[in-house]
Amino acid sequence: MFSMIDPQTLALASLAVFLGALTQSLIGFGLAVVASPLLYIINPQLVPGPVIAMGFTISLLTLMRERGHLEFNGLQYALIGRVPGGFIGASLLLFAPQSILGLSIAAIVAVAVILSLYKFSLPVNKKTLFGAGSSQGFSVISPPSVAHRWRYC
Repeated sequence: MFSMIDPQTLALASLAVFLGALTQSLIGFGLAVVASPLLYIINPQLVPGPVIAMGFTISLLTLMRERGHLEFNGLQYALIGRVPGGFIGASLLLFAPQSILGLSIAAIVAVAVILSLYKFSLPVNKKTLFGAGSSQGFSVISPPSVAHRWRYC
């Protein structure tokens, strides 16, 4: 089941993750947006497991660092929305063929990039936060959807 990864693949994967982490540190999101498609090109088995693990680790470290500045108003709706989105995403991982997963990753990245380019404003309410949470649960690319809701508030 588990096999050793060859050094060249490991080096390329490390570079992809570095570029994603660099993007994340510069603009506040981007680890998965950058790393997921690159990792998929390098080796499709590297997506989504390692990206989810890295995203969780970064989120946990950020939570610990920023714990004094947290505001949880409305966040519960986004967290509740992650549940159905997570089931949809897990179903896609379990039942979709590799080619569909590749196209899904490409589509999610394209949508995330397009949404970040346009400066539109949605009201921050229960429905938009639930929708943002659902999109987070569905995709590997978590932060942009909720962050985008609060960007122009």
